[in-house]
Amino acid sequence: MRRKVLVRVRAAALALLAGATLAACSNPAPSEQAGPTGLALRLFELARQGEPAEQQLAECFGPLPDDTSRAALLDALELLAEATTPRVLAEERVAGLALTVVDLTAALPGEGSADYSVHLEGSPEEGWTIRWFRGPGVEWPRQRGPLGQGLTSSAPPR
Repeated sequence: MRRKVLVRVRAAALALLAGATLAACSNPAPSEQAGPTGLALRLFELARQGEPAEQQLAECFGPLPDDTSRAALLDALELLAEATTPRVLAEERVAGLALTVVDLTAALPGEGSADYSVHLEGSPEEGWTIRWFRGPGVEWPRQRGPLGQGLTSSAPPR
């Protein structure tokens, strides 16, 4: 009798362990997700880890043209670091281009949240590269504003 109970307990424990393993495999961690969505989520992981290695930057952004671009990217990543628990809102491929846009929302300190957009270039066969991202107070690479007349609130010259 006691042996039958022990066998049933072991069988239940094995079934529970198998179920947990199956659940873990069917729901990959954000960094393990494939494609542009996985890389967009990895952007936030990269930002939280401090200054990333050159290889990590190259895997996400491709080769950076110069030290100025690298410094601007590190500054932008530092601003992203306080955003946690990113969640994908939408992924949309732009027709006719090798461009995919991933929109995310992330939690901020103090129970706030912010929306971010990440533009990626590539294909499933060749891989993906982050080309641009933006959120509240952060943009990389920065887009220049329009040239020409702007609005001003100062008085006209005398």
